[in-house]
Amino acid sequence: MFGAEICQSCQSNALGGDYPTSALGAPGPGERPGECAVLVVDDEAEIVEELCELLGSRGFRPVGARCVPDALNRLIADSAIALVITDLSMPGASGLDLIRECRRNPTLRSRRFRFVLATGQTELTTTMRAEIQDAGVSLMLKPIRPRELLTLLAGGRA
Repeated sequence: MFGAEICQSCQSNALGGDYPTSALGAPGPGERPGECAVLVVDDEAEIVEELCELLGSRGFRPVGARCVPDALNRLIADSAIALVITDLSMPGASGLDLIRECRRNPTLRSRRFRFVLATGQTELTTTMRAEIQDAGVSLMLKPIRPRELLTLLAGGRA
């Protein structure tokens, strides 16, 4: 559904430039291919960069994406990704759309992902809350606080 599409943010400002190598999905210095990776998806480049830097400094191999189509391509290309931190509201397709597509896509649905949805919206619709709860997805409010995120990733509650 999303694979062939290119969103405006990805097309106009693709990952590269100031992102660490590990944010592009390639192993960084001292990393081995196949290590557990974390996909960070947000249409705001600064958020992707900051979260990738935080996760990289804590021993994760971060992979950045700026839209759902790019995220799906990265998930298909990198079987080491087990955790996805995604913005809920993005232009084109949402974080919930990404989760739905991962569960529908023949290549991805057999893999087990842990999802964290990040949002600046304090008031979500009843339908959205129900879908998030039914999917077993963790929800974090923006701005994301590093300590809360790391606690959540360690298995605790944020």
